[in-house]
Amino acid sequence: SSGGVALSKDPYPTNAEFPHGDCDDDPTFAETNTGCGWIHVNDQSFYIKPGADLRGADLSGARLRGVDLTGATLGNANLSRADLYDAELNGATLTNVDLLMANLGRADLWDANLTGADFRYAYMRGARLDRTDLRDADLTGADLSEAGLNNADLTDADLRGVTANSRTTCPNGKQWGTAGNNCGF
Repeated sequence: SSGGVALSKDPYPTNAEFPHGDCDDDPTFAETNTGCGWIHVNDQSFYIKPGADLRGADLSGARLRGVDLTGATLGNANLSRADLYDAELNGATLTNVDLLMANLGRADLWDANLTGADFRYAYMRGARLDRTDLRDADLTGADLSEAGLNNADLTDADLRGVTANSRTTCPNGKQWGTAGNNCGF
């Protein structure tokens, strides 16, 4: 009780906050970090879960650490300056998405469609980008140190000023800085 107001926790909240919501639309609260739930950003609310349809959503500046958006559709969304550290975006569609200066450190993006995405100056250290489609993506100034790009398609991607290191794996499986790598940066 506080100031005459009784405070209690709803055992079945209908608005389970990120990252403790249920990933199957069940309005339950989880003590553990599920990577799902409601977020409120830029005067809008979104339910975050695998397979979510967030086309055109303005999630700029959102704090989405550990989010589970496996298989989600985020085409034309604005995720500029969003914190997606350790995010699960495997198989997601992020065509023409704005990820300017976003934090994608340690994010899983295996098999994601990132065609035309704007990754300018994004932090992607340790990101897993294996088998991603990065055609026509803008990676100008992105930090790809320790990132995995095995079998990624970098056709017509803008790779000017990309940062990489000896632990960055190129599309052909060779490490950046070694003979025969095909990173292109």
